[in-house]
Amino acid sequence: MYLSWDKTAFSSDFLQDFWDTLKTSLFAPHDFYEKVSHGQGMKRAFCYGAFLSTLGLILLQVFNFGLNETSSDLGWFAVFSAPTSIFGIVLFIVASFIFVSLGLFFNAGILHLCLLILNASRRSFADTFRVVCYSRGPEVFQFVPFVGAIISGVWSLV
Repeated sequence: MYLSWDKTAFSSDFLQDFWDTLKTSLFAPHDFYEKVSHGQGMKRAFCYGAFLSTLGLILLQVFNFGLNETSSDLGWFAVFSAPTSIFGIVLFIVASFIFVSLGLFFNAGILHLCLLILNASRRSFADTFRVVCYSRGPEVFQFVPFVGAIISGVWSLV
């Protein structure tokens, strides 16, 4: 009982595996997290979580760019606020991926530390990290105008 995304090798059904994992995480979370606990390694989970979180930031940025016609009052930080050049877009994507990656490790570290303090950690940091990464599924709701961030946040809590 493993996640289709957690197969040891990338299959020809790469997108189908991704879609199945995302769909299960959003609509059958109990079954999904039982499967997550049987997985191995952090690399595939990291790819899943980093991709979805970065995609969520990019979608949110695209939406915000549509609302903000100008961001000249931000000075140098305008590159991150509304990237309009190819360089700005690439810089935003790379910076988003780096900060998302650091955030995943930081979030998993804090969560695992809290579990250790409460003596509730029965598994390794790698397992906590996998859960944190696979919990990023609701980030896809960022594309919904006006309420995407709210839907994503609420869905993450549930």
